[in-house]
Amino acid sequence: MSGSGSGGVRRVGVNLAWLVPGVVGGSEESTVAMLHAAADHAADFDIEIVLFGLASLRDAHPELVARFEFCDLELNGANKVRRVLAENTRLGRAARAQNLALIHHAGGVVPPGVGVASTLLIHDTQPLDLPQNFSLQKRLYLRAMIGRSARAARRIITSTEFVKAKVIEHTSVSAAKIDVVPFSLLDGERPTAAGVAAVAAKYRLECPFVLYAAIPYVHKNHETLLSAMRVLVSRGSGLDLVLTGGPGPCDDLIAAAVADPVLAGRVRRLGRVPRTDLVELMGAAAVVAIPSRYEGFGLPALEAMSFGTPTVVSAAGALPEVVGDGALVIDPDNAIGWADALEAAANDPATAQRLVSAGYRVAATFTPERTALGTLRTWATALEG
Repeated sequence: MSGSGSGGVRRVGVNLAWLVPGVVGGSEESTVAMLHAAADHAADFDIEIVLFGLASLRDAHPELVARFEFCDLELNGANKVRRVLAENTRLGRAARAQNLALIHHAGGVVPPGVGVASTLLIHDTQPLDLPQNFSLQKRLYLRAMIGRSARAARRIITSTEFVKAKVIEHTSVSAAKIDVVPFSLLDGERPTAAGVAAVAAKYRLECPFVLYAAIPYVHKNHETLLSAMRVLVSRGSGLDLVLTGGPGPCDDLIAAAVADPVLAGRVRRLGRVPRTDLVELMGAAAVVAIPSRYEGFGLPALEAMSFGTPTVVSAAGALPEVVGDGALVIDPDNAIGWADALEAAANDPATAQRLVSAGYRVAATFTPERTALGTLRTWATALEG
């Protein structure tokens, strides 16, 4: 069989050309954690893994690259257009030279001309569901590539049933072709008492606060959260709102809220903060809120739950599926419902304790080993043809 090594071991490539360290967000950490776990279990499936990626991946994650055979695609990660064009040619040549039986594309598309049987991870179908968030050029490219890639792959992985349903809706591929393999939390990330005290002092956070960490895109729905804050202030609540995340299309909405006399001093925008600070802010918050109208997974909700912070999310996208009974789930358009939920999560001891206990329990199931084993099973099925 092509791609078979000694003793029937199958060589499987993982295309990480999309993974520009420090740029792609939470999917970087989740992918790295999954691959570390996969290294521990690949031999159980008679699989040998070869990574294909940028030189910057080796620099950012040397301990990961050291565990695998690594093929530097010699692509420039800084220029996305050039990187994608080069990926379409160099990856195919490199994959064929490595005598692969299968290649897994973890960036959402199967590059044309690879010439090796493929599996595909689709993070979400946001370009098709929320096209207004993307340039016309990117919309047209992804609309064509997502459908073509889904049909070209032997098997597809999605992180939630929500994304699976969206892939079927947009591409008409068979449900039997898609495996749901949830993403995982990172091992070892935890707020500490000293860290919580340090960020509270650094950002001058003196009152109990609700935290929302998101770039203000329209679908992130800061509007409902700000409306809920107005309700809370009118009730005399002592909760403040702290927002993190870089600039986005709804900056003016947030600036107006910060300047609103009704909310004077009650809404703080910290902008983009270091990852280490964000972890401690999640631990310091009375509540973590995620009012988004669209999430393909919702990793920040799981992170907050794993840190023991009561969490409130929207009844939208994949969020209800991911959090289960570990968070309060509220209609994204119901500002009064959000105000009630935030107040209960922060100030009702029975509600807070229930959320903390359930949050720990649910979050504990999202392990790198679970993600790795699910991914390896998908590869093994695809290798059977």
